[in-house]
Amino acid sequence: MSARTPRQSSSRRAPASPAKQQAARAATRRYLAMIGIPLVLVLIGAAVFVSRVVPRNHTTTNPTAANPSAAGGSAFVAGAPIDGVQCGAAEGQIQHVHQHFDVIVNGQDFTPPASVGIFATRTSSPNTPCLYWSHTHTPDGVIHVESPAKDTLMLGAFLDIWSVSPVDRSLLNRIQANPPDRVIVDGSLYTGDHRAIPLRSHTLITFEYGSPDVPQRPFDFQAAGLPT
Repeated sequence: MSARTPRQSSSRRAPASPAKQQAARAATRRYLAMIGIPLVLVLIGAAVFVSRVVPRNHTTTNPTAANPSAAGGSAFVAGAPIDGVQCGAAEGQIQHVHQHFDVIVNGQDFTPPASVGIFATRTSSPNTPCLYWSHTHTPDGVIHVESPAKDTLMLGAFLDIWSVSPVDRSLLNRIQANPPDRVIVDGSLYTGDHRAIPLRSHTLITFEYGSPDVPQRPFDFQAAGLPT
């Protein structure tokens, strides 16, 4: 039996001419262009929609409400240390001294409010009352420094404590916005950094704004029952 010769496939077609190939490619490009442009427009529109409508996640801080000395501008936590000054459940018994601080604006006398540095509750545990070593009890300008150690605190610490205390801060806002025109400490003109004034026993501190230039007002610590 003789071998059969393989049959030639009848499905093969002759290759298209160069002209037809070129026409086919041109038609393909036109088709892609027709669907490509609307697709690009749809994608652009979607991106605009997402940027305007979908909320973005941001990490925010609140430096205004924060303790000015707190690192990173994080929100102030009532009871947290301020400039190294602690907030305790009671006054410290090792050091107990007092100062008088007033602010003269165009001849009119102002003093810090009562309860600077005194918090009814803490933000963090334990959720109990506390008061900072540097604080006020009355609105007469007397600053109390009652701490468990003989460390000399500075006026800047008191101002920072005032800035986060739940009391009126309108007078403090003036001090923070503009340094005083004149600073008088114990009857003498003080030319250094007012935040660095040490809070020692019976120190008199006066900030003056505007005119007239008035002598420092005395304060009778003994009559107020404050012997130190």
